[in-house]
Amino acid sequence: MKQGHSGSTFPPNLERNVYIDTLRGLAIWGVVCVHFAGSFVSEEYAWTPTFYAGLTLNLFFSFAVPLFVFLSGLLAGLSRKQPRLATYYLGRFRRIVLPYLVASLAAFFVMNHHAEWQELSTGIERFQWIVYHLGWVGIEPTFYFIPLVIQLYLILPLLRALPKFIHKRFGAKIGIDDTVANIAFVLLIVHVLIGLLCYFDRLDYYHWGRPFALFWLFYFFVGLHFDSLRSILAERIGLVVISMSGLVGISVFGFLLTNSMDPNIVGVRLENNEFDKAYVRPAIMLMNLAFILVISGGIVRRWQPPPNVFTKFGPASLAIYLWHIMLIYVCIWSRPSTMQSVTLVPELLAIIPLCVCFILFWLGQTPKFLATKFRLRNQ
Repeated sequence: MKQGHSGSTFPPNLERNVYIDTLRGLAIWGVVCVHFAGSFVSEEYAWTPTFYAGLTLNLFFSFAVPLFVFLSGLLAGLSRKQPRLATYYLGRFRRIVLPYLVASLAAFFVMNHHAEWQELSTGIERFQWIVYHLGWVGIEPTFYFIPLVIQLYLILPLLRALPKFIHKRFGAKIGIDDTVANIAFVLLIVHVLIGLLCYFDRLDYYHWGRPFALFWLFYFFVGLHFDSLRSILAERIGLVVISMSGLVGISVFGFLLTNSMDPNIVGVRLENNEFDKAYVRPAIMLMNLAFILVISGGIVRRWQPPPNVFTKFGPASLAIYLWHIMLIYVCIWSRPSTMQSVTLVPELLAIIPLCVCFILFWLGQTPKFLATKFRLRNQ
């Protein structure tokens, strides 16, 4: 019988773990790449070098959102702080909801969403539009992740207590770690089932897939209870398994990329493409699972890369996520000359997102820098 572990995957200064911060930094760069490069995966740019580069980045970084959901659960689960519920929710509100509301207000005007809102005929319709977009799919469509993670944080106390409740009520003959593993397996089935129902148009992907917490619950739950799963993973995830998982992920990525670049499959005008069903395509679900398994293996084996540029981006990932789309819109998408330069130099599809991350990171550091200067001057 396996019991829970008192040891932790990481030392107390978890939030500044180099591996975690690097993963967060890579993931946010990947998200910016997906949103920027994805704008060139269209009929207008089809079968050009820019289209191929954008498609490659778009498909490869499909694992960025599952990684963020997993890391959100991981950081919450390994935190040594156990505040009261009111304190916990108030902290989430200050840290996530307030910045989200500010960015949503800015996007409402900068991204011209107020025009769609003004076309609604009644006050009730306008109110419903605000509630639905702000609370579910995002005022700006790329903001869907924030309502999603808010859903997950709202039910986090229940998810934290669920294994002990089930273990005590129904499964006293098996260890708590095995109970966690069984719940994770059920949630994996739910994840795949919802994904397939969305993929085959039995459910609306943009309502029940992308922004729906139940679809992502598997990744969040595994992160939240990673310490309980650590012993099971440690027994099964050696370098061979990590290598095989990486090979599976890369092979599936190659399969997806080859098919997506074939006009006989996606159509000459991309009329048969499945690009919009990003996270529910069976092959992408498999690729994401394989890559997250590799990353989990790195956590179990305590990989610690040297500090790098992506390590810096990690703590600023929320600010980068909320503001990158408006920076891209104002500085690039609205400027035909800049768009033309991207079509001539496809490498800019990766370089520009990196620059966007740098700019938003340094803008986020400016208030801290000025506050430090002010304190030093007045000491």
